Amino acid sequence: MHRSLKMETPHDDQYYVQNFAELLGIDGLWEIVLKSKNEVVFSDSMHFLVNLHQRIGKRPSAAAAAAQLQVMGINEIRKKFVDKCMSHLQHSVDAIRNDEGNAREHSRHIDRLIILLQVGVEFLF
Repeated sequence: MHRSLKMETPHDDQYYVQNFAELLGIDGLWEIVLKSKNEVVFSDSMHFLVNLHQRIGKRPSAAAAAAQLQVMGINEIRKKFVDKCMSHLQHSVDAIRNDEGNAREHSRHIDRLIILLQVGVEFLF
């Protein structure tokens, strides 16, 4: 069954990320997104990764002044998300050009990173 790339989970508003720097497991989640062999696992983990970046500081009771102070930090975290995608893309492209490792695996990473960037840009910016 093909899954949509839209975030449509019924529990989206039940959590927010208060301190992104203290979040545990982000690197592991990136690994799952890039290396999972199961497309459902890829899709679900990709949406969760994007959703974590989308939910930074989204607390219903947050004061407007505090929210404005957080905007710079939130934008920096989201920029780092895009930068990390681009860095992984560059690594995979370079590996293919230099005939390093499994070209098919690198090609799959490139496909996934492009999807991740598309979904990320759509929901984060």
